[in-house]
Amino acid sequence: DYTMFAPSAFSPNGDGINDVFFPKGIGVSDTGFEMFIFNRWGELIFESYNKNTGWNGEDLLGNKKVDVYVYLIKTIDHNGEPHEYMGHVTLIK
Repeated sequence: DYTMFAPSAFSPNGDGINDVFFPKGIGVSDTGFEMFIFNRWGELIFESYNKNTGWNGEDLLGNKKVDVYVYLIKTIDHNGEPHEYMGHVTLIK
C-alpha cells in the first residue's frame, strides 16, 4: 500500500500543535524523498531530503510570515515507483 497526505495549513507558533509542516504517508521509501518549499515569488526557501524532517515555517532570513507557500514533494514507494505532489500550504500564526 502507498498513500501520501500533506496538510493544507500549519501554525508554527511554539504551542506544540502543528508547529512543523511535513507530509505523512504509508509505503514511502526511506530513500528518494525530496521536499521543496517556495514563496509566492517562486524562490526556494526550504528543502529536505529526509521524510522525517519538516519545515518549521522559517524563510532564509529566519522570519515566519503568514502567507501561502507552494510545496513540491517527490517520493519513491517501496516498489521503486516515483510519485510527485505539488500543492499549497498556509502558514497561520
